[in-house]
Amino acid sequence: MANVPMVAPRSRDQYELLRQGFTIAHQSPDGTPRTGTNLEFGVRAGGSLLWMAKEAKEKYPEDVIYAFDSWEGLPEEDENVWRPDRHNKGKFTVGKFEVESQLRKAGVDGFLQSTSGGNTHLVDGFFSDSLTESLREEIPTPIIFVNIDCDLYISTIQVLDWLTPIVAPGCVFHFDDWSSGEREEKWGEELAYEEWANKTGAKTETLAIADHGRRILRLLNQPK
Repeated sequence: MANVPMVAPRSRDQYELLRQGFTIAHQSPDGTPRTGTNLEFGVRAGGSLLWMAKEAKEKYPEDVIYAFDSWEGLPEEDENVWRPDRHNKGKFTVGKFEVESQLRKAGVDGFLQSTSGGNTHLVDGFFSDSLTESLREEIPTPIIFVNIDCDLYISTIQVLDWLTPIVAPGCVFHFDDWSSGEREEKWGEELAYEEWANKTGAKTETLAIADHGRRILRLLNQPK
């Protein structure tokens, strides 16, 4: 871990680590640009989604983006997993129309209530309902970048389990709330990742970390 680069703290630039991960995801091993599918789980006010959509439109027009949110805030955490009060049920509720309005004003094509149409897709509902097998079959591959801003263990493990058959080596993950150092035991996104890696055999390398333990990881093998 000593050789993993640190980036600027959240107070200076909230999206610096995400931008770094997104950029790495769009580079092939030989340094040439590549395009693919980008997934975001937890949209909230849409700041990171707006940046990705604008970046894709300008530099990677063949990219596809799917962004998932309940628009009803956080669900209830697993009763056996600790969570801070800021992650109580219903926290971080932002209306879908606000996000759509931002995307339209930015001139980003693809505003949806379904997964058809342009290159930026909003998928509605709690992950327990929206992450279906049929949707997974519709997602174009390769998936090159995954932004996980789920906060909770229950949401993150649902996402990772759903992704298992369709992610491949080279995919870059950005975890926005990996760990805050509030407790010794693992919880939230970190706990979910560890559980997923143990049961699927997923191996990753840490590319960079920031405050609150936020980090970007690159998948090295095919989880099973």
